[in-house]
Amino acid sequence: MRTTRRGRVMWGASVRVRSLRAFLWLVLAGVLAVAPGCRRKAEGQGARSSSGAATAATTVPGPGLPAAVAEAVGREVQAVRVLSRPTGDILGFRVSAAEALATWEKVHAVKDRSGLYPVIFAGGTQGLPGESVGDDPAFSPAAKLGRAANIAPAAWFPARMEDLELHPPRDPAGTSPPNTRFVLFTDLVTGEPRDDLLLLLVPTTKTWEVLAILGFGGWNDCPTDEAHAAAHKLWFETYGAELVAMDLATLELRVARPPTTRDAALALALQQYAYCYDIVEQGVGSLEALAAGLANGSVWFFWWD
Repeated sequence: MRTTRRGRVMWGASVRVRSLRAFLWLVLAGVLAVAPGCRRKAEGQGARSSSGAATAATTVPGPGLPAAVAEAVGREVQAVRVLSRPTGDILGFRVSAAEALATWEKVHAVKDRSGLYPVIFAGGTQGLPGESVGDDPAFSPAAKLGRAANIAPAAWFPARMEDLELHPPRDPAGTSPPNTRFVLFTDLVTGEPRDDLLLLLVPTTKTWEVLAILGFGGWNDCPTDEAHAAAHKLWFETYGAELVAMDLATLELRVARPPTTRDAALALALQQYAYCYDIVEQGVGSLEALAAGLANGSVWFFWWD
C-alpha cells in the first residue's frame, strides 16, 4: 500500500475519502442512490457552503427535444428534464448501447445549431449527480470557467505531480494496442450491453465546458472542475479530443488527431498520468504502456478510484 502525504490510500481494499461529498458519490455510484445536497470539497479551495435546495437525481417530464436535435435523431424519443443548472435545465433521453455512439454523433453534428453538447451517461437516472449548485456565484459554471482560463496546463501538470508526490512507473518494454473501444457501453461484470444509458444535452457547444456545468471533480485526487476544463481545452485544441461518455468516476473521449510518434505519445502520457494516475497505477502499469495505447488511438479513458 502506498500513501501520499495528502493521506490518500492508493492501493489496498479501502480508499480514504477526503470529503463527505466524495464518500456519498462513491456510495451513489456503487451501492444506491443517495439523497443529494452534500457539497464538494475542491482541491485548494476549502469546503463549500450549501446554498439553495438540492435537486433530486430523478427525472420529471420535460419539453420536447429542440428541433435541431429531434431532426438529427430522426425518431421519436421521450425527453426528460434530468438536472437543473444555472445555465439551464439539462434534458436527456434513453439510448440503447447499440445506438449510443451513432446517436451521439448525430446530435454532436448539430450542436452549433442546437446549442447543446451531447454526453452519454452510464448509470441511468439513479446515478446522476444530484447536487444543486445553489446560488453561490463563486461556484457557478461561469465562475469556474473564468478560473479555468487562468490555469496554464503546461505548469499545472508538473505542479500536480509534485503536489501529489507522483512518480510514474516506467518500463521500456511496456506496450499495449492502440485504444479504439469505448467501455462504458458494456456491463463490465456480465459483458452484456448496458441498458441504463442516457444521452444528456448539456447547454454548451464546447466539450471542455461540460464538466464545469455538470459539476464533476474535486473528490479524492480527481481534478477540480476548473482543472478539468483547462486540460480538456488543451487536449481539444491539440488532439481534437472530445468528451463522449461518462459515469460518476469515468470519462471517455474520442480523439480526432492522436499522437503518431513514440515521443509525442510519451509526452501526452505524462500529462494524462498527472491528470489521472489511476489509469497507470491501477491500469496499464507503466508510462510506456499508456503511451503505446495513445499512439494512433482514437479513444481515451480516465477513471478515478
